[in-house]
Amino acid sequence: MKRIAIILFLLIPVVLSAQRRGKLRYNNELSFGIGTTNVFGDIGGTSAEENFFGLRDLDITSTRYSFSFGYRYYFTERISAKGFLMYGNLYGTDKGSKNPNRIDHYKTNMFEGSLQAEFYILPYQLKPPPGYDIMQLRSGYKKSLLRFIPRPYIFVGIGASCYMPKEIVSVSGEVYDNMSTDNGVAIVVPIGIGSKLEFNAITLGAELGGRITTTDFLDAYSNPEFSDSKDIYYSFIVSFAYTLDYSKVFKKWRF
Repeated sequence: MKRIAIILFLLIPVVLSAQRRGKLRYNNELSFGIGTTNVFGDIGGTSAEENFFGLRDLDITSTRYSFSFGYRYYFTERISAKGFLMYGNLYGTDKGSKNPNRIDHYKTNMFEGSLQAEFYILPYQLKPPPGYDIMQLRSGYKKSLLRFIPRPYIFVGIGASCYMPKEIVSVSGEVYDNMSTDNGVAIVVPIGIGSKLEFNAITLGAELGGRITTTDFLDAYSNPEFSDSKDIYYSFIVSFAYTLDYSKVFKKWRF
């Protein structure tokens, strides 16, 4: 029974892809990415006025790292859906900000899970993995390895972020009433742009995205006196994706 359930689960994307043109047969990808994170909250910032998504308050010294994993399914040459998981390390400080005598620094761990829709500006040419056709290896395979075609896209999604502040220190050392290291979960709306370069089964991608959230405690601090907006965080990710061939999986499960 367990084996049948697994086969039915794997069969769904294969059946859907078989209904489309042959070039859409191999439309599943696994990806792994590394990148950076930046938070725009109540801590930090040099601008005394509200600004577009906090971009004027970008602080390179507060940039931290992230790791991500994704599964992508192409419905057409221009539309795909992606399941996305990310771990990010968040950091910020009031040093050098408009409030230098307030918060020395904070540190937060964050896990995000989201479902995203991607819309390609140019048709995304889907391709089978290397070795799928011996004739291609003899004729056009080498040429396709040298085909560096950018595929720009935009994306939007919905998800949740689990944030775990692990440290917040004020300049004076005192604990303010609006400081909190309690863990929490917030709804996030990812939105951004990206682009890819194809190398047959391997795809190199770069993605810049912002996350609108429903919490004001990503930075473990909330004070309406300084801001009446929820926290926003950004990620820049460089990813490596591999095209999957489900036909090989079904050969192993053949009765």
